[in-house]
Amino acid sequence: DCVCSAQVIDDFLSETGLLPGDLDADGSVTFADFLTLSENFGQQANYRGGDIDCSGDVAFADFLALSANFGKSSGQLASVPEPTIRSFFPWLVFASAALRRPKRRANLLSAS
Repeated sequence: DCVCSAQVIDDFLSETGLLPGDLDADGSVTFADFLTLSENFGQQANYRGGDIDCSGDVAFADFLALSANFGKSSGQLASVPEPTIRSFFPWLVFASAALRRPKRRANLLSAS
């Protein structure tokens, strides 16, 4: 696990050949990485927990960094075009629904 700071994370990614967003260090940015980020969204975490930009918490900027490399593997940096935001809309809807679900349950419990 790396200690977060802009320079340290850049060095870590450079040395390991990992892409920003490859949270499980398997060589590609996949749905598993997205799930890790979504589980920790809005919380303090380290890089492996989804704090890709090392700001101290998992936020929308981290989602954007992951989405820029989603579907890529370490060997595809130069050959794969950037995905469009349209291709990530379903993931955003899913994450939004997942984040809202616990709040609804809490409201239903307090209403009874």
